Amino acid sequence: GGAASPPATARSVSSMSAYKQLDNETTTAVGPVCIVGGGVCGLTAARTLQKLGVAAVVFDGQSNVGGHWQVAYPGATVQNTAPQYVHAEMPWPGSVDRHPSAAQVTDYWAKFVSKFALDVRLRHVVVSALAEESAHREVIAWSVTVLDLDAGVTTTHTFSHLIVATGLFFSKLGKAGTHIDGHGANDPKAPVPAASNRQEAASNRLRLPVGSRLQDALGPVAWPVSPSFPGRVVTERELSSLTELKGNEVVVVGNGKSACELAAVAARNGAGSVTQLVRSRHWIIPDYVLGIDYTVLLFMRMSTLMIPAWMHPTFLEKAMHVVGFPMVWLFWKFIEFLCTLNAVGAAGLLCLGTSEGRGRVRALIPDHALTRELRLGLSVSAPGYYAAVADGSIEVKRGAAVSVDDRGVVLDSGEFIPATLVVDATGYAPPSYQWLDHRYRHLLEGTSTEVGEPSRSPAPQLFRHVVHPRLPRVGFVGHNSSFMVPACSQLATLWLAAVWRGNLALPPPEEMEASCARVLEWKKANLVAEGCAPHAVGPRFQQYQDALCKELGISPWRKLPNVVGEMVFRYSPADYATVEEEFEKATGRALRHGKGTTVSIDASIDI
Repeated sequence: GGAASPPATARSVSSMSAYKQLDNETTTAVGPVCIVGGGVCGLTAARTLQKLGVAAVVFDGQSNVGGHWQVAYPGATVQNTAPQYVHAEMPWPGSVDRHPSAAQVTDYWAKFVSKFALDVRLRHVVVSALAEESAHREVIAWSVTVLDLDAGVTTTHTFSHLIVATGLFFSKLGKAGTHIDGHGANDPKAPVPAASNRQEAASNRLRLPVGSRLQDALGPVAWPVSPSFPGRVVTERELSSLTELKGNEVVVVGNGKSACELAAVAARNGAGSVTQLVRSRHWIIPDYVLGIDYTVLLFMRMSTLMIPAWMHPTFLEKAMHVVGFPMVWLFWKFIEFLCTLNAVGAAGLLCLGTSEGRGRVRALIPDHALTRELRLGLSVSAPGYYAAVADGSIEVKRGAAVSVDDRGVVLDSGEFIPATLVVDATGYAPPSYQWLDHRYRHLLEGTSTEVGEPSRSPAPQLFRHVVHPRLPRVGFVGHNSSFMVPACSQLATLWLAAVWRGNLALPPPEEMEASCARVLEWKKANLVAEGCAPHAVGPRFQQYQDALCKELGISPWRKLPNVVGEMVFRYSPADYATVEEEFEKATGRALRHGKGTTVSIDASIDI
């Protein structure tokens, strides 16, 4: 996709002048805001705040922007197509792959930072964020300590609010190429800080550099590995080159998007053998449906209103899922048929091929309904995957790994799979917030209020997938992860700003917690389990974006007055390019008509 742009430049902070200017900012009711994480969500949040006139600083420990795309495995691509994985205000520059590569994604967001002159401080790690309280114990600001990885010094600054944009993809291994706290602190070039900085950071519960790396406290893979194992056991993030696959007996553990894509990449890049170990079968969406781009069919409102959800913000959707339920059932049965047809067709087995090949592919089709798979982990078929399964280049085995010994991967059945390279692609650890004030960190990780290691209980459901009911002046952008990440992040930030400016009034904490409980209970009852479920909107991006738009007082019908287009043209982030201006106009009109600008949020409506 053209020549790569240079990494976004980290601005100098040695003089502190930039922070003093921000700390004295009085032109807006909100700001300055600290954004932790320079990935897609953090940069989108920074741009939305910039359009609203709110000062914001983005901190990221990596050498370039892009978040987890900076440490993606070889051959990793975006599951979305390019039009759905782009900011509303900036199209992809030049040519881009249909499913953009990791390099294309990071290049795009580096250009985005330059285009809008966002204040991004690279190689700056948030070490701690401590709540500043008034005499009445009300949180009035956040004191944020930042470690400059190049200078080896820490500085502390005051922000009115925090936005956590560290993502959901936390590595299970603390080795080269992984994150710490999801915002890229782990860097092989990171210097060892002075002893005083080491002690200061340790007091804030951050494991500082040992040797030349920042250590991740998230623990190892789930299975014990014998010292006699002659090969390597890695997560997908620890693969740095396709040459590492060549000639190896590769075992990929997992059945999600990363696992299927890695197995296909290994099969066509010279692996001696490829075995994919799966515990269960999952539906996989075709990249093309009867020759038509899947996003053309599934990203239009006519299709998205068919998705069962905990929220149906429009009358049309409510009617469809009550009166029109038989039509919804038939729609998804038809999609299941197309998925099965695609699996057999992609393997070249519709008219040709062996019965063994057809059997291998059909064995991948689940017994449960596709609607239970409408979650964040729903995968789009990787190029060449089904064909490789059909011809035996990828052997798919059912079972669970319990250990790795000198023979290879040992299964719960007692069998073993010979291996010289084992790739753990079973997902990610729960998000970690080691830098957050311990008085509040336990709300997110299930820890006690004492300083110590987290219990790592499942993450809580957030209200509107954006705020914790009892965590003041903090918002989460990216914890509403969906199939349209930039637009969901943009609207979540706008919603946050509306709350912080007083345009929207939050309900009492108890009412918000009750709403969170209902949403999480619906997810547990209706979807296949996944660890990130509390932080996932998944394919329900349309319902979620509609609901936030209505709460913000702007139209959810983004393609009107084209009624036909509203129903049958696919949605993309470009449809939300002007939501900030529309919101400002709506609040301005309310003020001019003497209605006031504060609207109370109805917690009985779940979003």
